[in-house]
Amino acid sequence: MMDAQVAAVLNHLRERQATLEEQIAYLSFVAQQGPRFLAPTDIGALLELQNLLTPMTPYGAEFIRVGGANDGGYVMVDRGLANTIAYNFGIGQEVTWDQAMAMRNNRVYQYDHTIDAPPPVEGETVFYRLGLGAKTSETMISLGDALATHHNETRDDLILNIDIEGGEWDILPQLRPHDLAPFSQIVMELHHLLRIVEDHAFQARVYRSLEVLFGTHQIVHVHANNYGARALADGVMGYDVLEVTLVRKADWEFTDCQHLFPRPLDRPNNPFGDEYRLGDWGHSLRQLGEVLSRGA
Repeated sequence: MMDAQVAAVLNHLRERQATLEEQIAYLSFVAQQGPRFLAPTDIGALLELQNLLTPMTPYGAEFIRVGGANDGGYVMVDRGLANTIAYNFGIGQEVTWDQAMAMRNNRVYQYDHTIDAPPPVEGETVFYRLGLGAKTSETMISLGDALATHHNETRDDLILNIDIEGGEWDILPQLRPHDLAPFSQIVMELHHLLRIVEDHAFQARVYRSLEVLFGTHQIVHVHANNYGARALADGVMGYDVLEVTLVRKADWEFTDCQHLFPRPLDRPNNPFGDEYRLGDWGHSLRQLGEVLSRGA
């Protein structure tokens, strides 16, 4: 039997080790997150992307946070989030959003080909070991086929969550309006955005993806994921990973967004790091005009 004093010392050392591991994780995160510097000529690409991703405000909408306190939680519009069906593609081991949706009396269809099974969720969930793809195969399923599997193609009250680590740029250009029309609200993570300054083919694919997405839906919230990198060009900051919330255009009237980002409901994805502050994200055209006037 272990002496009580020895046990107390061991417990103290374990607690100290956990504290040190947290500090090391934080310092490692900070060391990696300093922005890299781009050429001044790259400012145009950053501002053009920012302009495309400018949110509007749905008239009369209230916002709430759905999901975890950090990574896995999203700021959403508080309408139509109960008594419906949610599709979540790319869940990994983070299911706080699924839990929050299931608690609102929603059935949640979970899709991820990279895990054998997700963590348990209290409520009605159905898991498929399939990823979201442009076409259906043994390991992938298209969005249209995922809807057809459950006979949901003609509904208009569904909720969609996509976080597939960059695969969105292969899938979005292939979607048709009727693939997105059933979803009243979408939350999505957009990855590798800084590639647009050096890869023109990728930039074209991103722009085409956004064109498809904006055919039916409007961004109403944007948040920078602080796990992602940043880059600075002539005073304008670009972000590699953004979380966006979209609502179906047909359901709302919109006004210019007057909010600063992050909103009070936002939280840093990495709790050891500070938020990335987008600030006056909705006025990139004014910024572009100022830049062009300086160069005139």
